[in-house]
This record gives sequence, structure tokens and C-alpha cells, in this order.
Amino acid sequence: MRIFLILLMALQIPVTAAGISKVEKYSDHEIKILKERTFVKEALYGYMNGGSDLYYEYGFRELKVFDIEFQKANYTVEIYFMSSPEEAFGIYSQHTYKCTSADSVLFTDCTSRRQYQLADGDTYLSVVFDPFKNGNSQGAVSLSQFFLSKYRTDKRPVIPDSVLDVLRDRKISKFLKYATGPISLGNLDYHSSELLEGLNPYKVWLVKESDKDIFFCSLKSLENYETLKKRIEQERSYEDESGKAFLMSESKEEKSGGYCLMFYIKR
Repeated sequence: MRIFLILLMALQIPVTAAGISKVEKYSDHEIKILKERTFVKEALYGYMNGGSDLYYEYGFRELKVFDIEFQKANYTVEIYFMSSPEEAFGIYSQHTYKCTSADSVLFTDCTSRRQYQLADGDTYLSVVFDPFKNGNSQGAVSLSQFFLSKYRTDKRPVIPDSVLDVLRDRKISKFLKYATGPISLGNLDYHSSELLEGLNPYKVWLVKESDKDIFFCSLKSLENYETLKKRIEQERSYEDESGKAFLMSESKEEKSGGYCLMFYIKR
């Protein structure tokens, strides 16, 4: 039976999700599921080319993809189930650079010309549409609400108080990023990934400022903590150069059991 299921995933044979039929109602409109696919574990490599490793670094568990007809337009809904709310937010934060509006419907959601996306609990949800073929953001939001009603949990990411103090009242989706390894951190800030090279495991919250990036980094190892602190302090003598790191605060014993450093890198 296990081998048969693996073959099904490899062949991308549609699998109907529990509780979702081929035709359902959202308000007065029918949702027609034209095609459905499920990808688990290594099967994600069969769905996307070159981007899978980033999702695995964030703790990818499962992906459900739905091709849908709704309000006389076609949409593609992708629901990524991650290992934690923080990691769901992390993969979401990798895709929010070109959003025209943010945090307008949910706590963390983002709209661009062809996509509506959100992070909710341990899921990252994306709805893609074609504005030249009747697709629109309103329809995408409606579909996201429909699928959240099937998969929503009460989980929320735990954002450190120090990070919230820096953010103040600014929109989270526009200014906050989260990384858990060299691929995700390198995408967000290359110099910080150099500072943290070889220091896994770590968790990094990043606030994007106009003139600098501010990092709140939590490491499990005291040795790695001391190494990172030393690397940052070694750059202290080069204050007149751009793109260098400067220590802001440190804590050797966090409630989470980690060792934390807060620093910034000038752009």
C-alpha cells in the first residue's frame, strides 16, 4: 500500500481532499474544482523546478493544489502546510516584495496584480489569477476564505517583543521577514548569511528599514553565539563603510532556551 501511494504522488494523480467536493458554494457562487493534486515530502520536486529547497528549509510537509473555476474565471490555489506558524510566515515573507497592499484582510495577507497570498497558522496560501481573463483579487480573497474554513487552525507565529518594538505600528507583511537557514537568509540579505555561515541551527527575524536591515538572531549553541558576536565585533572598526554589521543588544539566556543577538547591517 505504501509503495502504491508513493507511485500515485510521483504520477501526480489527483486526490480529493477530505471535506471538499468537486462543486461547492461560496455565498451565491459555485466553486468548481477542475483539478486537484497533493504533494508530500520529496514529491514537491515534481511540482516546482529549482525552488523546492527553500520550502524544505522552512519545514515543508504537504502541498495541495486546486485548479478552480469561480465567477466565470480560472484560479489556481496552492496551500502549503508547514511545520510551524513561524515557518509558514517565513515562506510567505519570501514572496511579499511586490505587493501593492498588505494586511488589509487578515493579519498577514498581501495582494499583487496576479496573486493574493496569506500566512495563517501553519499554512501558506497563494491564489493566482489572470486579470485579463476575468480573474481578480476579490475572487481570490473569497477563495482563500473558503479554503481557510477547511484548514484554518488557531495557531499564530510567536514574534519576539524586541522585533515588535522595532516594527511599532508598521505593516508586518511589508517590513518583517523570517529565515531559518542559509537559503532563506541568503535570499533576504546576503551579508548576514555570510556572518551566520556554518552556525546552523538558527532563527532570524529581519526588519527592513530604509537605510539598514535589523536582525534578531536566536542560536541554539553557545559556541555559535560567541562566534557570531565575534564576527560582528570584528567589523566594528569599519563603521565608515556601508553594508557592515553592528551589535545592538545580546542575551545569553532566552526563555526559549536559545542565545540571542540583535544587530543591524547598513545598506
